[in-house]
Amino acid sequence: MTSDAEAVRALVDAQLAAPDTWKDPSGYRGSLALCVLDSVFSLRATYPATARVLKRFRAARKAAGSDPDVDNLADLVAAIDEVGGPERAAGPALFSNGSYAPGTVRKGRRGVLKAEAVYDGATGLLAVGISTIEDLRANTPGAEAAWLAVRGLGWVSWDYLRMLTGETGVKADTMLQRFVATALNVPKVTGERAKGAVTEAAELMTVDARVLDHAIWLYQREQP
Repeated sequence: MTSDAEAVRALVDAQLAAPDTWKDPSGYRGSLALCVLDSVFSLRATYPATARVLKRFRAARKAAGSDPDVDNLADLVAAIDEVGGPERAAGPALFSNGSYAPGTVRKGRRGVLKAEAVYDGATGLLAVGISTIEDLRANTPGAEAAWLAVRGLGWVSWDYLRMLTGETGVKADTMLQRFVATALNVPKVTGERAKGAVTEAAELMTVDARVLDHAIWLYQREQP
């Protein structure tokens, strides 16, 4: 184990509640569509903003006579197509969220709406035969390659997508990076270093990495 993991465990012990009080985030075990939406719209966004997108999508699907809790990717793509495509879906027609995927807004280059990244990610997965959570688990390497080929999507959203389906893992987003940086007493750390530190800390503490990730995230979002 690395000294990073020891430092993370020490900060967890000092600042977080006892591990037996931590909750295992439920994710969306019956809907890959909801997993995709959360994994993309949560990128560098507040939880309430992501929750609003999911609430609007759920309402639209229920109004259409469908059950969003069992929607697959074919259902998600069809819902976006029905309102006129990703750009219209980013408006009040479906998501009411016109934010851009991190790292895609650059001078002289059009950014990628998160609604577009959702659509491209979903269609990319469908192209390799993946529409449900079961499909994803049966062809994880193919799914990963398809996901990472989409502009605006990266390994952080991929890790989180899998976690939302119930797989263990760590989403090394800004919250976790800040926590690890505090533990190491450094200004900042890379996502890769944060992921490694939290993953190994979970092993030291004999807890599920996904559960530790969530506990840290809940703690860190309350920090000034």
